[in-house]
Amino acid sequence: MDRSAVFIDAGYLLAEGGKLAVGAGSRQRLNCDFAGLIDAIAGICRASADSPILRSYWYDAASGGIPTAEQLGIARLPYVKVRLGRLTGGHQKGVDSLILRDLMVLAAERSIATAYLVARDEDLREAVVYAQDRGVRVVLIGVAPVGRSNQADTLVREADEVVVLGADVLATYLHVASEVGQPAATASIAIEAREAAAAFGRRWAEDATGEEGRELLGLHPSIPALLDRELLFAVQSKVGSLEAFPDLRKLVRNAFWENVRAGHLSSPAPEA
Repeated sequence: MDRSAVFIDAGYLLAEGGKLAVGAGSRQRLNCDFAGLIDAIAGICRASADSPILRSYWYDAASGGIPTAEQLGIARLPYVKVRLGRLTGGHQKGVDSLILRDLMVLAAERSIATAYLVARDEDLREAVVYAQDRGVRVVLIGVAPVGRSNQADTLVREADEVVVLGADVLATYLHVASEVGQPAATASIAIEAREAAAAFGRRWAEDATGEEGRELLGLHPSIPALLDRELLFAVQSKVGSLEAFPDLRKLVRNAFWENVRAGHLSSPAPEA
């Protein structure tokens, strides 16, 4: 099958790309046009192979495995598949194994002719060899290093070809976070979070008995720990992790209470 696939280690691309493009390797200091960046890399690969792209795989990590709003947005992009490892102590875990799995499966199934790998770790070398043994051409894509090489020498040597992304490409899509305002994005997430919390509150009010509703209202403004976890999980499953927006937790809980009160405040007390 004369198709290609792109495998992108987001941690590597953003850390090294940020250093090269704007001098900021910290994820928190970067603002990225993800749709533009992924499309630009796919365009480079498409032109190189002169063949269609099956899809681009975006490998990232998330705390507790819960995708952030940013990651959910990337997952909605056409022909992009998001794979998430775990974020533990500020370090991503399990990302390499996800890349390894996808590359080996697509190679074994003869689904692609060329694999474009945006990554750095030596751990992926065996998957590269496996794919090559099954007739897949593997092109390693790297970020031009600031100082010493930022990719494992063993991985570089194993690849059929190496393509380097320069600052001229990356600076178009990566910016220092302070240069791009966040209010619009935060407002959008706040609206979605409020709607999700309101829906959760309405469902709870519909399912609860009048006595359960009055008992919960008597605890206001506190929400029992188990119910609070369920509320936050319901919201985060819609908008992604709220870790980057701690102020939204109050908004979410207020929306929950409004809808519980609407369903139970006027409920008649039981007769004596």
